[in-house]
Amino acid sequence: MGYPWTEEILAIMARSPNVFTDIALYVNNVPPFMGRPLMLARNLGMARDYGVLDRVFWGSDYDYDESIDGYVSNVTYQVAWIRERLNKDMEKLGFEPLSSEEMDGILRKNVLKLWKQT
Repeated sequence: MGYPWTEEILAIMARSPNVFTDIALYVNNVPPFMGRPLMLARNLGMARDYGVLDRVFWGSDYDYDESIDGYVSNVTYQVAWIRERLNKDMEKLGFEPLSSEEMDGILRKNVLKLWKQT
């Protein structure tokens, strides 16, 4: 999401309908990053406020473990965290939790829009 220029990318997205962004590296269980869950919750709340949440999607940015098992473990962790814990952090920061439709958008549907599959 343009870190550390997240607000700038959201402002660009608000006026540029063909600009998308991802949340790669915000949710990660592999050193050195170990994720930034509260930052992600804040940024998704801002994306909703800017009206661009439908152009934000999840992606598995890096494979820090050279084994396929490590990669699968990290992807499984990230998707589970988004589904099961993200809304708690959003509420903790005072944002409305994501609806199931918004969650499905981030995890699947929004990237299909980018690829013009929907």
